[in-house]
Amino acid sequence: MWGVVEPESVRMEELSAWLADDDKQRVIIQLLNKELAFLAKRLGLRQETRKTKFMKLKWLPKFYYPCYRDNRIETWKPRFRKSSDLVVAQRMWAQQLKRFIYWHVAVKAKFMYLGQRLFLRLVPTLVITDNGRDVITEGTIITRLIYNRYNSSYFNSLLFWISRFAEEKENIGLAGGKILVSAKPAESRVNAGILFDRPTAELVEENPNVEILEEE
Repeated sequence: MWGVVEPESVRMEELSAWLADDDKQRVIIQLLNKELAFLAKRLGLRQETRKTKFMKLKWLPKFYYPCYRDNRIETWKPRFRKSSDLVVAQRMWAQQLKRFIYWHVAVKAKFMYLGQRLFLRLVPTLVITDNGRDVITEGTIITRLIYNRYNSSYFNSLLFWISRFAEEKENIGLAGGKILVSAKPAESRVNAGILFDRPTAELVEENPNVEILEEE
């Protein structure tokens, strides 16, 4: 690779100049996403790699914990406790498939450029696997949680994944610590709310009721 590089052509350029150019901006974001994938792998997370004809161009990679037993529990430090245990994967019987599968708490993670700033977008979600490791690719998977997800519960899910990537530090370190991403969530205030919304003190354990619709 280095045999085709002209050393005298290597030079420093301002990051702002690259972000101002649409093509170069995509290169920066792609490199950041690769570093995020490297970090996730080091932390023991797996990445959903399946791609189908139904996926949109703005597909967000999903990261999740593999499970080699009946369940997997991770300990983390939430807002109001010194520590808390969260079930991140669970073996369950899928009546539609007549066999056992696993559900996993997961997160969609990808860098984005918004308002002339780079942000790491994290979206808590769920994935279903055949064996605790490989995401199911057959049929359409519909997950319905058996509890009401209020804003505070969703926010705690977000905080869990931030703590995982940041390893309970103030920043998420990428590229060997050369790139630091603030572990503080971005905030905005609006003069509006959700009718009858109730906060929850802590993250409610996600125990989903899973429906799997087979494709014809």
